[in-house]
Amino acid sequence: MSAVNDTIEAGGATPPATIKVWDPFIRVFHWSLATLFLVAYATGDEVERVHVAAGYAIAGLVAAPLHAADKTMTTKGTVKTVAADSLTITDSAGKDWTFKVDTNTKVVASGGSHKTADTKAMGKTPMITDEVKAGAKVSVKYHDMAAQGMHAAEVRVL
Repeated sequence: MSAVNDTIEAGGATPPATIKVWDPFIRVFHWSLATLFLVAYATGDEVERVHVAAGYAIAGLVAAPLHAADKTMTTKGTVKTVAADSLTITDSAGKDWTFKVDTNTKVVASGGSHKTADTKAMGKTPMITDEVKAGAKVSVKYHDMAAQGMHAAEVRVL
């Protein structure tokens, strides 16, 4: 048994977790930007065609995240089912929408802040099921996460 496991089992401090500061996209973006800047700087007076191409590439790099930014969409409907990790609503056209919910999902409801405070005072974790009930009219702001489904960023009880 390792010393780390002995420390954890004995109630000592856990070893620090590895935290990723930059995801791969950010790393590639930053290194590409730095490289293109150096190319543009180095070829400024010497090779104008390369200098201009590097400048356009820099403009494209800077514009790419703006185009790829997460778009928040909104829909309204009546709650069909609600669980700790999901919410299904039916819109006015009869289409069912299922959203994933988690601790990042903001729930806005009349008296919700008092209910949340009371729940926390009892030592419990507030859940969406405390505020949102089947049959309630809601507005949902969400992100379409492609293969991961739709994530509810905010659920507002109307």
